[in-house]
Amino acid sequence: MQEKSIGAVLRAALDLAGAGGLLIRWRMRFTAGVALLVLTLMGTANAQQTGISGSVTDSAGRVIGGADVVAQTDGGATFHTTSDQAGIFQFPSITAADYTVRVGRSGFATIAKKLTVLVGNTVTLDVVLPVAGATSAVTVTSKVNAIDTSTSQISGNIDPETMASIPLNGRNYMDLATLLPGIRRNAITNFSPLGMLSQGREQFNLDNQQVTATGAASDYGQPQFSRDALSQYAITTDQFDATQGRSSQLVMNMQSKAGENTIHGSAFGYFRNDVFDAADPITKSVLPFSDQQYGGTFGGAIRKDRLWYFASYEGEHRPETTNTQLVGFKVPPLTYSLSNTLTTEKSLGRIDFQPRARDHIFGRYFRYDFSQPALLPSGNSSLSREYSVSGSNYGFIGAWTRSISSTIVNTLFGSTFFQAGVDEPALRSMQITFPSQIIGAAYNYPSYLPVRYFQFRDDAYWLKGKHSLRFGAEYIFDPIRGSFPQNIQGAATVKADPSNWTTPMTWDEVFPNQLDPSTWDYAAISPNVSAYTQGFGNFNTSINSNMIGLWAQDDWNMFPRLTANLGLRYDNNIGLITAGNNTINGVVSPQHGNNRNFGPRIGFAYDALGTGKTVFRGGTGIYFADLLANAFFDDQIFNGVNSVQAAATIKTGFSLLDPFPGQTTRMSKALICNVRLCHAMLTRISRALYFLSQARHVPGR
Repeated sequence: MQEKSIGAVLRAALDLAGAGGLLIRWRMRFTAGVALLVLTLMGTANAQQTGISGSVTDSAGRVIGGADVVAQTDGGATFHTTSDQAGIFQFPSITAADYTVRVGRSGFATIAKKLTVLVGNTVTLDVVLPVAGATSAVTVTSKVNAIDTSTSQISGNIDPETMASIPLNGRNYMDLATLLPGIRRNAITNFSPLGMLSQGREQFNLDNQQVTATGAASDYGQPQFSRDALSQYAITTDQFDATQGRSSQLVMNMQSKAGENTIHGSAFGYFRNDVFDAADPITKSVLPFSDQQYGGTFGGAIRKDRLWYFASYEGEHRPETTNTQLVGFKVPPLTYSLSNTLTTEKSLGRIDFQPRARDHIFGRYFRYDFSQPALLPSGNSSLSREYSVSGSNYGFIGAWTRSISSTIVNTLFGSTFFQAGVDEPALRSMQITFPSQIIGAAYNYPSYLPVRYFQFRDDAYWLKGKHSLRFGAEYIFDPIRGSFPQNIQGAATVKADPSNWTTPMTWDEVFPNQLDPSTWDYAAISPNVSAYTQGFGNFNTSINSNMIGLWAQDDWNMFPRLTANLGLRYDNNIGLITAGNNTINGVVSPQHGNNRNFGPRIGFAYDALGTGKTVFRGGTGIYFADLLANAFFDDQIFNGVNSVQAAATIKTGFSLLDPFPGQTTRMSKALICNVRLCHAMLTRISRALYFLSQARHVPGR
């Protein structure tokens, strides 16, 4: 019986997908200008459903079919539908906002109710129409339910009032996540409600565009957004329905602000300085600090009730001084200061267009740039460890939602997201690790690891009696290109500090000038080296990741207070793993990918008292998450074919200047080059790729 039900669901999904294809082909017959508009602004997907559903009855409890239902935002956008023969209506794919819902039918008075719809919530609105009399319209203020009673998902919302009213030191909107159930951590960062991001544990969506950076280390490169650019967000921590995937712990859905019929805007400045700080009671000193955050928003209507715009900008300038004390190099220790000014820029622009009652078109662009010119690792660190970071994130999104009928709504979605960061060492040198400190540039710098998504998605919503059905498909193309060199300048481990050598030396004698590797005493260091590794070969990544997702979800209102959530999802990442990759370093490579990633989901939500305030939830399912970035980097790069991490044999007479005497490293499919030449070449390639990407993607070019 279950197999037949699943088969029926899949057949219905294929039928709807076919209908969507016919609709797209029909649309492509229009003029080139209209086609370009559709491709640019293609339709909004809802990875977490936001909607309004309900029923229409008369005062005697009899259902009313054919009632006109109109939902209008305070900004002016409208959505139209009619109740079916069972008196049920639904707006399954709408923007989270404040709405006025008007319900009317010939022979009955019109009822208007005000409510707030939050991201990811479906508000239940049951309307009783009185017989038409002296009063033709009745307005009732309705307070939104505190809890979504139609889903087994465990989630929480930061609503617009909270976003706008609670002050935050540093303006990091993610700090508000600590107000939500399921967030058990206070160490919120600018990038993650969990403190430290780990791929596969979290997925971030802005207006349902995935903006999770997965191409580098676990806490690297997440885009940031201005608090004033976002209207609200929701975090789901458990029981994801079938429309959501690729996360094992948390899904965060953010919604940007939109324009309204009336012109509105804001300006802000948030300035902090140590002149306002009190002295530390123990040290009797004030730590230097300065930070300036500034920006604003502006929105309105190009054409009332049809075309709206919104834009926001935020900049930050935080002068910092990085101090390091060179213990052991001078007596007394010398303290050096580096100017390290953090600069960020966050911008967002959005257009909403409603050409006719049944169509809603949406487009958005965002950008985030950051840079810090002079960083040092934490603690007392050698000046030779100095490095800089810089990067850019930007994304486009287009969405088109069409009400095909009163019971069928389709959403078509397309987007691109780009993220890139460059880690650049100030000094080109090998890394030498002593027991008490490290000298030289980081072993894995410079690096250039971009992320690019091309995302396409289609969602179909079908109201069939007490069944709210959702079918969808998603495709993400992620070409992973970058440079991840490791140890190409060499990395040595020394077994003792200079003062403990057989012939003791001072740090200054070994490193007369920390910023000039040609002055370092390699001859004195070499007899004390316990391990040495150097990388050779091609460290450039070239992987085509093709992520696909298919799903079917049925939210079945079995009884007035009981909803069953039944779903089936399929996820796959084709081409991510190089199946059957030949390796010579012992790394086990899979012979084929796993293509059986079916994830059934089942759950329920029971409104115990019928008030929408006490709900029992339960469920189970199978979930799939993104692989860690290094899983596919290592498979392609560090396999002994494209590159090799050569370990020198440490013996009497070992020299850091000639760690592989009389040897030539040979590898198939790899070009071996001189260490310094290879390093310079890869650095130039990585920087050229980065700046080329910037030049290609500056608006107007």
